[in-house]
Amino acid sequence: MHEEEETDYLDDTSVSQASDLSSTHARWARSWQAAFFTLYCIVMTASLALYVCLLRAMAVAGRRKEHPVNLFLLLLFFTSLVDDALIIEQFVALHHPPALSTSVCRLFLYASYGNRILQPLIVAAMLYYAWAVAELKRTAVETMTRRYFPMAALALLAAEAMITIWPAMNTKATDDGTHCTLIDASFATERLTGWLYLVVFPYIIPALLCAAPSLRLALKLRRDALPDAHATDARVALVTTGGFFFFHVLYYLLMMGREAEALALDRPEWRKLLGYHVWYITRPMFALIAYGWQIVIPLAPFAFDSDFASVFPGNLVGSMSNRMRQQRQKRNNSSMGLSITSVSSVSLNKEAASLEGIPNTLTLDANMNENPEQSSSFV
Repeated sequence: MHEEEETDYLDDTSVSQASDLSSTHARWARSWQAAFFTLYCIVMTASLALYVCLLRAMAVAGRRKEHPVNLFLLLLFFTSLVDDALIIEQFVALHHPPALSTSVCRLFLYASYGNRILQPLIVAAMLYYAWAVAELKRTAVETMTRRYFPMAALALLAAEAMITIWPAMNTKATDDGTHCTLIDASFATERLTGWLYLVVFPYIIPALLCAAPSLRLALKLRRDALPDAHATDARVALVTTGGFFFFHVLYYLLMMGREAEALALDRPEWRKLLGYHVWYITRPMFALIAYGWQIVIPLAPFAFDSDFASVFPGNLVGSMSNRMRQQRQKRNNSSMGLSITSVSSVSLNKEAASLEGIPNTLTLDANMNENPEQSSSFV
């Protein structure tokens, strides 16, 4: 398999990036990705700090906050740690390419692809749990989910393993140990793997699965048809789900475009070179935007759960939300006052117009009283 074909498939692993960046088309990408690594570290630090605040708030709240939504958020915290480890490993591999073995290649590929599949699985499970609680309105659902949550977590990990095991086992290290390659390097296998594990499994299928429950929960929240506890779970689940698809849309659109471009076998050489440059510029940028989702996750409970309002950063988020709510109410009151003023002016005009006709009728009645014979002739 050619080196440029390897980059089409294994571009998410540190191994292939180390080999790609040594090519003449991508030497300048070292400095570009090093600059983005600084931004990654800033977002990573903020995310870890917020997750630590969430763990502290859950510890202060005690068993009251051991309900399934927060447990799902803890699973997402585990996946964020895997993301952090992959980001650090990729940066280290830029400057110190490791000596690779087949086991290392398979581990890197499994962690990279598997984590992208595990995250939407957790999001979908949390959303469906909130939907079930909102529809059934029974505490038994929460009790059973809390009791069997370890089994649910193991089931999610097992699903990740079953989906990711095929591309991981189809990877091996080269004889010189410089990069990873595919065992079955046929064009059909590369394109099928790229579409499934870079586009379909991590984004398209979860989007289709989450559409119906998200719409249903949003309608229930709009009608205020949920109790406070269930409404809090629904809001946290909706924000986490919507944040995932919003922050990742650019990244997976880029992946979709790259896989579609890979099907064009007869593209000119200059267009292929342009594709490399666009890839190395946009991929770290869109990946950084997608990584911002890890800040939204720990912030969601502080924004919607009243039990976290007294714990930092819940007090800060609560004060900001109250300030925004007061400004919104002021705007609504001012617009309502303008509408009331306009309605009052219209009603006063109508009353004035009606009062202008009253003297005429009074004069007519007086004339009829003074001349009863004349008035009787009209009858």
